[in-house]
Amino acid sequence: METGYSFCRFLCILSDKSTYQVLAGAYMSSSSVKKTMILGAVLVASLLLTGSAVTWWTNNLQRQADDEVERFNQASLVFRDTRFNVVQIQQFLTDAGATGEGGDDYRDAAENLKQAMQNLDVLQTMLPDAASEVGQIKPLVQALHQTGVIMAEAYIHQGREAGNAIMKAKGNGFDDSTEAINKSLDQLAQSLANKSKQTQQYKTTVRDNAVLAYALIAILTTLSVLGISLLQYRRLLRILGGEPPTRPALPTPLPVAIWRWKSSTAPAMTTACCPPCVIWPSS
Repeated sequence: METGYSFCRFLCILSDKSTYQVLAGAYMSSSSVKKTMILGAVLVASLLLTGSAVTWWTNNLQRQADDEVERFNQASLVFRDTRFNVVQIQQFLTDAGATGEGGDDYRDAAENLKQAMQNLDVLQTMLPDAASEVGQIKPLVQALHQTGVIMAEAYIHQGREAGNAIMKAKGNGFDDSTEAINKSLDQLAQSLANKSKQTQQYKTTVRDNAVLAYALIAILTTLSVLGISLLQYRRLLRILGGEPPTRPALPTPLPVAIWRWKSSTAPAMTTACCPPCVIWPSS
């Protein structure tokens, strides 16, 4: 009998409008908490994905900058070898005219000419932007070697005056050829130095921007986690009805709770919220 009355009272509670409001509020609150959790997860995941994309992008830029720096370093080494070859051509051909014996000096000068032309080809491949400047140096090196051989032959076979005339000839003499090629080499060296400096500055800028991006992503992620946590905390407090007391009340002893429950479910045929309930006698 008591069981049937308790069920009837449960139906009466459900029929109360305020009960529906409470249940609806609890459902809406739980749905709001769920939405907040999903929003927080999506926001943090988006920031992490953005951080990963920024990391990949900056690493790619740094790798490109490193490759550029290495390329200019290698080009500088090749250019140094080229300049050495040019100096050797001048030296060997001058020695040939001074000593009157051109055999070994001619061979060494020709070998350095070959190496210089090969190095200039490498520079054109390594420095596409400076290919025209490098291309202008090639005929100057060939002209220097050709004029040097003619000058040495004049010293050996025609005497000192003939050799000096070729050396000091205006425009196409050995000295003027040497000056022209040295000027072109100096310009190329300055161009390499400027581009190498710009590449180093670009590398530094990329590194600084990467550090700034990492810091910004970390700050945004931290603020997002803190903000979502605070919002979630407030929503949970709203659902639970506020923070628990500092000193919670002691729980009701079990015997007293049972007695109160039995008292509240005492037999009665009518309630304030529903018509008389039919109570079937227990068997």
